[in-house]
Amino acid sequence: MFNIIFKSATSITIEMDNKDVYYTNPYNVRLNGEVIAYNVDTNVYSIFGLQPNTEYILNINDDTIYFATDYEYVCLNVKDFGAKGDGVHND
Repeated sequence: MFNIIFKSATSITIEMDNKDVYYTNPYNVRLNGEVIAYNVDTNVYSIFGLQPNTEYILNINDDTIYFATDYEYVCLNVKDFGAKGDGVHND
């Protein structure tokens, strides 16, 4: 079994429900029926790039959780305001 420990408009983080600290038995992650990760062995796993205000089905092995990402009322790209975003400049 697993639990969602963080959810935003574009990502979620899950934690396996076990007594292990860092690692667990390998598992596959399916999102809406599509495998997005094979043989994950960490207790905590994050999924990024989700769409805001969207319903998803998350399967890990035989366990399923239905969830919806949060509503996002504004999304700004800092590059539209002059930031370089190149890892060199202090934006």
